[in-house]
Amino acid sequence: MIFTLSLQNLLQPVNKLPPEIVFRIAQGVPHKYDEDAKSIIPLNHVCRYWRESIVSSPEHWTKIYSKRSNLAVLSLERAKAAPLDINLDLSVTTSAFFDLLTPYIQNTESCCVRAILAIEDLTRWLLNFPWSMPSLRALKICGPEGDWESIR
Repeated sequence: MIFTLSLQNLLQPVNKLPPEIVFRIAQGVPHKYDEDAKSIIPLNHVCRYWRESIVSSPEHWTKIYSKRSNLAVLSLERAKAAPLDINLDLSVTTSAFFDLLTPYIQNTESCCVRAILAIEDLTRWLLNFPWSMPSLRALKICGPEGDWESIR
C-alpha cells in the first residue's frame, strides 16, 4: 500500500518539474531581509523530490544567524563551500557558536555584527576575533538601536 502511494506521488505534476525550476522557486521564496534559511524550510515538505532538490543546492543555505543555532548547524553543513552571509547577534552568540563557525569562516562573504553597545565593545570583539576571512566583501556593524557603520 505504501509503495502504491509513493508511486502515485511520483506521478504528480509537481514532481515532474525540472530541478532548475524547483531551484528558482526556492530562490524566490526568501525575503531579502531574512537572516537565515527559515523561510525555505516549508518547501522541503512539498514532497521528497523537492526536498532532495532544495537540500542539494548549497546556495539556499548560505544565510547563517546566531539566534537560531540549530538551523545554523544544518545550514553550514548544507552550504558546503558556498559564500556565506553571517549575522551575529553578540547578545546571544556564545563561544560554542564561534567554534561552530570556525571550519566555515573562510567562506564568509558578508558579516553583520549586532548588539555592540560601544566602540570599546567593537574594538574588544575585533581584537579577539580569531579568524581570517579572505572572501569578506562587506562588514556591517550595528549598535543596539540600529546601524552604526557599513564597511565595504
